[in-house]
Amino acid sequence: IHVNSTTVVVQFETEGFPKPEVIWLDENGQRLIHHLELHDQTKDGLYLVRSRYEAQKPVVNVTFTQKNYLLNQSLERPVIFSY
Repeated sequence: IHVNSTTVVVQFETEGFPKPEVIWLDENGQRLIHHLELHDQTKDGLYLVRSRYEAQKPVVNVTFTQKNYLLNQSLERPVIFSY
């Protein structure tokens, strides 16, 4: 989590296989616009994923979801932050 005078940035970074689907949801379950960097496979066969959501308000209540359909896995991380 990065905070400056105008925004709060929540970022998630990981490596894995296969390419995941990344979703950010607000407190009402609505999809949020986010930035996603997905780098091709490394020499280990993994993908590097960096995703971030930028909020223009001092209170953040979002959920990060990463889905791996090949392995039938879903990772959810709720984030609640205020300053």
